[in-house]
Amino acid sequence: MVERPESWLYERWAAGFESALRGMTGGEYAVETAPGESPPPDSLTLIQGFSAGPGCAIRIRAAEAFWQAAGKAVLSAAGIEEAEAAEYRGTYQEVCDQAGGSLAQDLTQRLGREIAKTAGEAHEWEHSAFYQVSGLGDGLPALEIAASRALVENLAEREEQPAAQAAAASAGGGGAGGAGPVAGRTMDLLLEVELPVNVSFGRSQMRLKDLVKLSTGSIVELNRSVSEPVEVIVNNCVIARGEVVVVEGNYGVRIRQIVSRQERLRTLF
Repeated sequence: MVERPESWLYERWAAGFESALRGMTGGEYAVETAPGESPPPDSLTLIQGFSAGPGCAIRIRAAEAFWQAAGKAVLSAAGIEEAEAAEYRGTYQEVCDQAGGSLAQDLTQRLGREIAKTAGEAHEWEHSAFYQVSGLGDGLPALEIAASRALVENLAEREEQPAAQAAAASAGGGGAGGAGPVAGRTMDLLLEVELPVNVSFGRSQMRLKDLVKLSTGSIVELNRSVSEPVEVIVNNCVIARGEVVVVEGNYGVRIRQIVSRQERLRTLF
C-alpha cells in the first residue's frame, strides 16, 4: 500500500516534535495519532512555510492547555518552575520550530534537493491529523496538524515520475527481485547531495599562552613536511591524498591515493 503524501508529512513533523521535546527536556514522550476535534477558535495557530514551492506549508493548532503543558515541561527541565504565559508560548513555539526544521531535512532527502523552513502564510489546507502526546499530562486536547494542498501536490508530483520509471523498469525486467529501480532511485537522490570538501596541509598543537601571542607575520609550524601529500577530507573523514597544484591561478589537488575503507574508518576516531 502506497503511503499518502500528507500522512508522511504529518508523521515526520510529529516525529520531529517528539524528538525536540525529548531533547529539550530529557524526558520520555510519545507522540501518537489520536481521534480529535478541531481545537477551539482561540487556539494558538502556527504556520511553517517550506521552500519546496509556492504555497507549501504546514499549519499547527494547539489549545492553550496543550501549549502551556509543553512550555512548562521544557522550562521545568531547565529549572524554571514558574513563568508567564508568554514564556510558555514562546518555548512551545521553539519546540515546533525544531520540528519544522526536522521536517525540512526529511523533505530534502525525499525530494532530492535542499528544502528550507521559511515564513508561513495562510493556504488551502488538506484534511487535518490529530496527535496526542503522552507524558505531558492527562486529558490534554490533541494537537492538530494540517498540510497545505500545494505541499501535498508538490510531494505527489515529484514522486510520480520515479514511480512511473520504476513501473516501466519492472515491466521490462529491471533487476533481480525488482530491487533495481528502487536502488537506482535512491542512488540518484544521494548523488545530488552536496558535501563540503576540505584539504588539510597539516596540524599543530599549541599552548594557550603561545596562541595568544600570535600576530601578523607569526609562523605556525605544521606536522607535515613539504614532500608529504595533503589530505582530502569529506565530513571529517580522509578519503584521499594528493599533491598541491595550481590550476588557472587557483590552488588544486591532484589525487595520488584513494584511502581504503578500513583507513577511512580509522580517521573518524
